[in-house]
Amino acid sequence: MNLTLFVAVAYLFIIILISWWAHKRGIEDWGEGEYDLGNRSIHWFPIMVSTFASASSAFVFVGLFGLAYGTGLSIMWYAMLATLVGPVLFWVFGKRLRNFSETLGAYTLVEYLNNRFEDEKGMIGGIGALISFIFLFFYVGGQIRAAGLQFKTFFEWPILFGAVLMGIIIVGYTFFAGFRGVVWTDTLQGLTMLFSMILLSIAGLYTIGGFEELFAQLAAQNSSLVSITGGRPIISISFTLFLSGWIASGLAGMGNPQVSVRPMGMEDDSKMEISGITAAMVYAPTYATAVLGGLIARALLPNLGNVDTAFGALVIELFHPVIGGIMLGGLLAAIMSTSDSQLLTASAEFIRNIYKKVRPNSSEKKRLIYTRLLVAILGVLAIIAGIYWKEAVFWFILFAWGGLGSAFFPLMAFSLFWEKTSREGALSGILSGFLTVVIWKSIQEGFILSQFSSNIANIYEAIPGIIVSTIFIIVISLITEKPKEKVKELDL
Repeated sequence: MNLTLFVAVAYLFIIILISWWAHKRGIEDWGEGEYDLGNRSIHWFPIMVSTFASASSAFVFVGLFGLAYGTGLSIMWYAMLATLVGPVLFWVFGKRLRNFSETLGAYTLVEYLNNRFEDEKGMIGGIGALISFIFLFFYVGGQIRAAGLQFKTFFEWPILFGAVLMGIIIVGYTFFAGFRGVVWTDTLQGLTMLFSMILLSIAGLYTIGGFEELFAQLAAQNSSLVSITGGRPIISISFTLFLSGWIASGLAGMGNPQVSVRPMGMEDDSKMEISGITAAMVYAPTYATAVLGGLIARALLPNLGNVDTAFGALVIELFHPVIGGIMLGGLLAAIMSTSDSQLLTASAEFIRNIYKKVRPNSSEKKRLIYTRLLVAILGVLAIIAGIYWKEAVFWFILFAWGGLGSAFFPLMAFSLFWEKTSREGALSGILSGFLTVVIWKSIQEGFILSQFSSNIANIYEAIPGIIVSTIFIIVISLITEKPKEKVKELDL
């Protein structure tokens, strides 16, 4: 175990060095534009890999891995659909999102939406920033809890110790390096994630004796584990709801501010297509091998008490401590690559869309200081939440993912392609998407209208969230006046 810890610490040290190097590269133009978006001057390859890394998070190593362990092969549907997130984001939305945000002088997704609809009162920006802050708090808290659980699995440390340690490291380098540092550290972390999952799957298949033996052992436990539909009839309401939930999850990903902001930081728009192709080549093997790894863990270790520990337990079972340290580094990479992006995005959204509106004459230097302070405050709150939350990491992440996507994905798409979208339609779309997810989740958990919870328990909250938001945007925009000047400038 000491060797595992040594390798993991060495990995963390490399991350800190990269953050320092990235900070030094941008020091000449240091300011809000550099801290929040790297002055839109970052090469396409790190932008692409960091987009994958920030979208993947502990969800892949802990959530998706554990979900495959618990439910079986049917979760491969998500792995296939998630592969489309990168190509669609860069091919369909990337070029316009980058260029429109630059034209409008916006450095975050919410700021772009506010400026796109000429909201001088800042209602879109203010409400959007608050929604981002709320859901990203849940998201970071889930990541911190995942870190604590894995340190407990690998080293038998208390969850509190591992969560605090990771929280301090993540907050520290995000506070210091900003967007450029986050992108470059996420690039290493994304490649580490890819390597770790492939290596783990190869070792697991070799140990178990190949695919045929794997599926035989799983079928002996439960036949639904080897069913691509999870035991549901392929033509049925239950399977339709199951599949539509993962489709909605993929769409929601492109509305997550920490993901959609990445194309905005690319140095030019000429590499969007190659970014999309390369993204698919990174997403596909990582997500597919995460599912495969979860299945292998189920076959070799069928009696785990907590599915969130499946990754760590399998690594301990298969590898020498040195290789185990590399695997742990891959897991830490997943956690850090998303948490740093979320801390930076939530803080930048709040300062640029709320504080800047309340204090329009504040200096750039002061706003930058407050952004960093907010990174630290949100990080501390997320550490506390991560220590005490008990639910599976997967469900925290999926709730936040769906909430952000429902609030922002429909509006982002309409803002880029439908000139009739109005300010009122935009505001109603954000609010209706957000409220639908919160209400739907509350019914599922039995907090309100508990008599209906069993009827909608299998419907992922992002499905109604995205649908309701889309309807509100269209209907309200058609009965209100659309913005004129900005639409002409953007050449929709």
